[in-house]
Amino acid sequence: MRVIEKTIYTFDELSDSAKENAREWMRVGLEYPWFNEARDSLRAFCDEFGIRVLDYSLGDYRGFVKTDASASNFRGRKLSQFDREVMPTGFCFDCSLRYTFADEWKKTGDALESFKNALESLVCEVERDVDFYFSDESIDESIIANGHEFDEHGGAE
Repeated sequence: MRVIEKTIYTFDELSDSAKENAREWMRVGLEYPWFNEARDSLRAFCDEFGIRVLDYSLGDYRGFVKTDASASNFRGRKLSQFDREVMPTGFCFDCSLRYTFADEWKKTGDALESFKNALESLVCEVERDVDFYFSDESIDESIIANGHEFDEHGGAE
């Protein structure tokens, strides 16, 4: 029989290089959890105007949304009929779409261009959220909140 002692560290107790190793351990296999919600917000917003989403990519630096939107989708509509506070999916991405659309339409009077700007705001918001989700700050918060422990090199225990 032999007894082996091992020293275990909290994240805050690690050296800077060990913290980097711990962050990388945490990032492995980590996936952004809200892509479905972003897609659902996008589709609900487009459905309100009878617009189909033809293709999209969210979460990277080349994000885009392609739709079949045209001026005819907004013909006969008035800004006063659009409730910017309605959140069809209840997720925060609804706000980006609806607030941008309503504010731009009020400012420019161009519903189609406002719709396109709202889609762009969604793409940018998801990109920013993905960037934050994988940032050192967010990873550190998650490690600490979940009480992960490490060896002196930042390996998970």
